[in-house]
Amino acid sequence: MVRNHNGISAERVCSILRKRGLSPIVSGDEIRWICNGKESVLRIRSCCQVEIAREYDIPSIPAAIEGNEKAALETMKEVYLAKVSVREDNGNNKLAFSTESLCVSAKELSAYIPMCLEILDLAEDRQREHISEIRNNGAGKSPRKIGFVYAGEADRK
Repeated sequence: MVRNHNGISAERVCSILRKRGLSPIVSGDEIRWICNGKESVLRIRSCCQVEIAREYDIPSIPAAIEGNEKAALETMKEVYLAKVSVREDNGNNKLAFSTESLCVSAKELSAYIPMCLEILDLAEDRQREHISEIRNNGAGKSPRKIGFVYAGEADRK
């Protein structure tokens, strides 16, 4: 009963976002808003599971898709709470950033939203950095080594 009383609903999410000076728009099962020039979307997956995501179109060029996939793996190693993926959506390729959490009340969600937006910002920054490294390495620079150099490794080369 307490969970239903304090639970998360589209109305409560919109109220929280409006209190932060944002203008949410409900579209089906998604709540969208723009903050700092970036469109974010919140999806309520169940009575207590919430996902906040951002998606960007990327070119349908194999090198761009592959580069973003490689960068996404590196980004997720550094930003543990973010999921980064490249996927196809209605014939368009998308780079998607998301984070999920369990929230049982509107109060928790109110604290959760700004933290998630910071996580997404960090993941986007790291993704851009990794894409830049991939492009620079393709321009004749030697690839960056990832991992540890073990004793005797130089002798094996």
